[in-house]
Amino acid sequence: MSSIQETVRTRTITWEDPSPGAQAGRTMSGLDYLKAMQEGKIPSPPIGILMDMRIVEVTEGRVIFAAQPAEYHYNPLGTVHGGLAATLLDSALGCAIHSTLQAGTGYTTLMRTARRPVSFCVPEYSEGIHGISVHYYTHIRVSFRVTIRCDMMNFKNTIYGVMKEIRLYVL
Repeated sequence: MSSIQETVRTRTITWEDPSPGAQAGRTMSGLDYLKAMQEGKIPSPPIGILMDMRIVEVTEGRVIFAAQPAEYHYNPLGTVHGGLAATLLDSALGCAIHSTLQAGTGYTTLMRTARRPVSFCVPEYSEGIHGISVHYYTHIRVSFRVTIRCDMMNFKNTIYGVMKEIRLYVL
């Protein structure tokens, strides 16, 4: 047996059909929906299972996600892939907005670009990370322009990354 074969690992991912949870979410306020997800009353979306991230705190306009980087998050250099950080930040940003919505209201990103405005401050964050999002908004006729900043920190509050984004949702 070669040394490569001896180092092979396997990870099996199991998730629930996200459709029933998404349907239920349309009848709930964003805050109630996210709290139900945090409490396990509504299944986590498949991306949360895949990336092994979870909601640890939900209040109106603020959502904290956490992830404990593991070996399966590593890039070819043997450090945690930036995609984990970007996914964690994007989830916290979107859910912070979602936590402010009334039942039956949705939102979408105002600008879609191939590159998200993410700035990483520290090259390694293997000790556990969480993202915090707070939303700020201004009224524009029948919609809201939302500019948010999300800081990715370890559990000692050292900032590892920052993301800013503008999203739009219609009332």
